[in-house]
Amino acid sequence: MVGWVFMHRCHELKIVTGKTPFGSKGWLERTRQISDTIGGFFYKTNDPLFTSLPIEERFLVKNSYFNVDRLKDEIVALMNDFPEDRRTIISYMLTTLLKKVSSKKDGYALVSKEKPKKAMLLIDLALFLYAFCPAFDQTRKVISIIVYLNGDIDFKEESGASYNLQNKFRLYSFIFSQGNIFDLRDWFPFFSEYGISLDSKTENALIEKAKLANDPIIWANILVYSKYYQNFSNMIRTQVESVIQAQISKVTEKSPMLQREFWFVLIFHNCPDISGRIRDDMSSIVNKISASASSDNPSDKATKLVCDFIQTQSSNGNKPKTSFFDWRNAQSIGEQITFRTYQRTIFKGYRKNRNSLYASLD
Repeated sequence: MVGWVFMHRCHELKIVTGKTPFGSKGWLERTRQISDTIGGFFYKTNDPLFTSLPIEERFLVKNSYFNVDRLKDEIVALMNDFPEDRRTIISYMLTTLLKKVSSKKDGYALVSKEKPKKAMLLIDLALFLYAFCPAFDQTRKVISIIVYLNGDIDFKEESGASYNLQNKFRLYSFIFSQGNIFDLRDWFPFFSEYGISLDSKTENALIEKAKLANDPIIWANILVYSKYYQNFSNMIRTQVESVIQAQISKVTEKSPMLQREFWFVLIFHNCPDISGRIRDDMSSIVNKISASASSDNPSDKATKLVCDFIQTQSSNGNKPKTSFFDWRNAQSIGEQITFRTYQRTIFKGYRKNRNSLYASLD
C-alpha cells in the first residue's frame, strides 16, 4: 500500500543525477551571496545594535529598506544560468530564510504587529523562491515561515492581515495550478486553518489534478479545504462520495487490505461529511475482513487490530478523534511542522517539550 501512494509522487524535481566528485559549477558562490543578503534582513541576536534597542522595539527583522526587487532580479538570473540546480539553490535560500525566522521559537519577536508590511515582504520573498521549485520539502519550509510570522501578526484573527495573506497567495496562484498536487497537499489543511481561499480558476485546476491522481489523501484534503463556502463544499462532497463509492466497490475478498482501493476506507471511515450510506458500505467491508481474520497467526492478529481501530466508536456513536485522518482539525499542521529535511522531520513541542527539538525519521 505504501508503495502505491508514493510512486505517484515521483517526478523530475525529486531526481538528482550527476557525476562524482560533485562540483558546484559556479552556482554555490552566487547562491551564498544572495543568501547572505537575505540573512542581512535580520539582526543577529548578539548584535550590539539589536541588544541596545528598547525592549518594545527589539524586533529581529530590521526596520531598514530592503531592495527586494533587485534581489528578485538576481534570483531570476541565477535560475536562468543554472536551471538544473534550481532545487538545491532554492532549498539553500529557503533554509536560510527559515533559520532566521525560526529564532521566534527562542522567544524573540520578528516584526511589529503594527507594521505588518515587513512580514508580508518576507512571505512574498518565500513564495517567489518557492515558485521556482514547489517541491514537498519546500512546501513545508514556506508553511513554517508563515507560522512563525503568524506568532507576531496573527493572520488567523486579524482581518487586515488575513486579507493581505490571501491576496499574496492569489498573486502566486500559478504555483498551485501548475504544480504537482502531491507536493502541494499540505497547503489544503493550512489554507483551511488560516481561512484562505484561492480563486475559482485555480481551484478547478486543482480538482482536475485530484481526478487524475485519484488519491484518497488528496481528496480528503480538498474536502477539508472546501468548507470555507457551503455551495463549493457540497459540490466537492458529492464528487468525493462518487469517487469513494467507485473505489470501494472494487475491493475484492482476496487480500482486501493490500488493495489500493482500501486506502479510501482507511482515510474516509471517520469522515463526518460523507453520507451514512457510504459509511455503512465501508463498515461492511471492514466487518467482513475482521470476521475472516479468525486464526491466531500474526497476520490475522494485525488485521484484527486495524479493523478494531476502524470500528471503534465513541460513547455518542461517532468516530474518535484519533484516526488515520484528522477530520476535526484537532491538530494544527502548521504548529506541528517546524522544518523537514531530506532525512527527518523536526517537530515543535514534541513529547510536551516546548523548548527542544526532536527528530523523527523521514
